Amino acid sequence: MVRQTGVVQPRVRHGGESGRLTRLFDTTGRLRVEIAYSGGARELRLLDGGRGWRDGDEVAGPARAAMAVQVARLILPTLLGQHAAEVIDGGSVAVAGGTVRLLVLPMGDLFLEAAIDPATGHIVRTTGRIPTGPVTLTFTTELSDLRRVGPLLFPFHEENFAQGSHTATTVVERVELLDRIDPGRFRPAAPAGRQGL
Repeated sequence: MVRQTGVVQPRVRHGGESGRLTRLFDTTGRLRVEIAYSGGARELRLLDGGRGWRDGDEVAGPARAAMAVQVARLILPTLLGQHAAEVIDGGSVAVAGGTVRLLVLPMGDLFLEAAIDPATGHIVRTTGRIPTGPVTLTFTTELSDLRRVGPLLFPFHEENFAQGSHTATTVVERVELLDRIDPGRFRPAAPAGRQGL
């Protein structure tokens, strides 16, 4: 279980205002992303199993799938190990600055691609592909500034793209490995007067 805090700088949304990021996730695929923007706007995205919420409203389809891609990217080394028999070798591909080895993991109705630096074995880019009828949505994250936290390696710099357009830069300032996260943190708060139902 992991808590990350840092800063996200959107390219378009929220007028380009920076936001304080808190991200909780675990290897079961649960996710909580909170962003408090400098202008006062807030975002809350939650994923728990097959259900997702954005700012308190339940979402499905591409909106839920985009969160599934995000958490899968965050736990990708674990997923590649757990599903090694399903991983497809995409071969070597030339990219700016060298060559990477592609591994593709089918995950139900989406595909996750890991670009691995053959010299280090580190994942340097992830791409999630979500088929939505005639169009496939593509979310890519370039990963850098890799640092160890305990026994694990985490990227502290992320460049995010959707459909090829640069959407945001995320700088992680702190990573904490937690023994436990309250499962309720991955679901919206119960409306007033309904606690305990």
